[in-house]
Amino acid sequence: RQNIQLRGVKIEDAPEIFEGLHSRNLTSFQSGLDSVRNMVGNPLAGIDDQELVDTRELCNALNDLVSLDPVTETRGNPQWANLPRKFNIAVSGSRDDYAHTHINDIGLQPCPHAETGEMGFNVV
Repeated sequence: RQNIQLRGVKIEDAPEIFEGLHSRNLTSFQSGLDSVRNMVGNPLAGIDDQELVDTRELCNALNDLVSLDPVTETRGNPQWANLPRKFNIAVSGSRDDYAHTHINDIGLQPCPHAETGEMGFNVV
């Protein structure tokens, strides 16, 4: 998880700034309080020649699952907000485990199926 601070933003510029962030799949929804936090993935996904799985699509799908309201199709899903505590999910795409899956509530580590060799994930 990373964060940035935008300072000196004029209120009239805020909608355009948020739209620009959202169009780049950046969001502050469910980033605080007791909710499912944004996904942690491999920072080198898609460019790491040692990765077993490119996790970008999966991380985006999981993020949409927990932060997109299926009724209004807007960000901020009440189903996953106001939990007893924060909930963290990490998806690793390589043996290096840049996402540090072991320190999250749910961690997915890539693993080939023993018989078919199809890539999937172990849950840690």
